[in-house]
Parts: sequence; structure tokens; C-alpha cells
Amino acid sequence: MPSPTAEAFAHGVLDAFSRSREACATFLLTHASARFASSVGDVAHLTHLFNNAAWSPLVTASRREIVEIESIGPAARATIRAVPAGDGTPADYLLSLKQTNDGNWLITGLVRSELTAM
Repeated sequence: MPSPTAEAFAHGVLDAFSRSREACATFLLTHASARFASSVGDVAHLTHLFNNAAWSPLVTASRREIVEIESIGPAARATIRAVPAGDGTPADYLLSLKQTNDGNWLITGLVRSELTAM
């Protein structure tokens, strides 16, 4: 069944980050566009990426939230904030989505927001 809104789908992505690294990687790849999937590799590689400093806050944060979401026709971009426990610095990510002709949402990109300014 198609996700009715980009925001509803983005909340599903947030839920995936609270699962095990492998379950999260499986969810992301199941809902990835072909281009995004080819850039992050298979489940094993994406699971491994969650161990590096750029991606680990997504799966280790004590709380994740959608700070902002902007929809333009069949595309959307959400800012996700991963908030660590204690006094750590939150990390923001940009999640890009596109809606298919059958109404499903696909992940077209996920990147740490400070990397988009480069």
C-alpha cells in the first residue's frame, strides 16, 4: 500500500534507524531508488557504513526527529536530526525522496547536511 505523504514515509525511515544496523540497511535498500542503492552497495556494505563517524549518529542517537520537510510535486526533502544522549552535538541529515507513479516513496539520497555545503 502506498505511503500517503512524504512526511508519513519519512517517519517510517526514522523508525528504521531505531532497529539493528542490518535491519535498517535492509529497510533503506528495499525503499531505495536504483541510483541511491548503487551508491551505498548491498546490505553488508551499508551495515558497515553505519559504523563510520558520518553515518553512525543515525543509528546510535537517543532521539531522531524531522526538523523540516519540503514537498514539491512528486519529490520531497526532509531534514532529520539525530540527537545523541547526554551533551553530544546533534547531527543533521538531508533525506531526499521521490514518489513513483504508483504512489510509493523511494529514497533518492541521504547525506549529512554539512557535506552538502562543500
